[in-house]
Amino acid sequence: MIRMHEANLARGGHGYIDPNIRNRKAVPHGLRSTFRDWALELGYDREMAEMQLSHSIGSEVERSYRRSDNVERRRAMMEAWARFLRGEKTDTVVNIGGHR
Repeated sequence: MIRMHEANLARGGHGYIDPNIRNRKAVPHGLRSTFRDWALELGYDREMAEMQLSHSIGSEVERSYRRSDNVERRRAMMEAWARFLRGEKTDTVVNIGGHR
């Protein structure tokens, strides 16, 4: 992200600035946090989202029994995330506050 910011500045752009913190460069943590919120709001499984972020899930004993990496489910989630980042329209509607 630092290289992207600097390259954008070199091309005459404004770089990638966090809109919530004046003059602070955007950092990967913000993107990871955005992903986590997006996954939660769309109803993706918490553990699957945490796996995508390379976080350890469960206790050491629980992890030793986990045999699947859910790669196909995770692939579908990341394809949806990519569509979201590109601003593509989806059929997913999130019901906020019980109103339709």
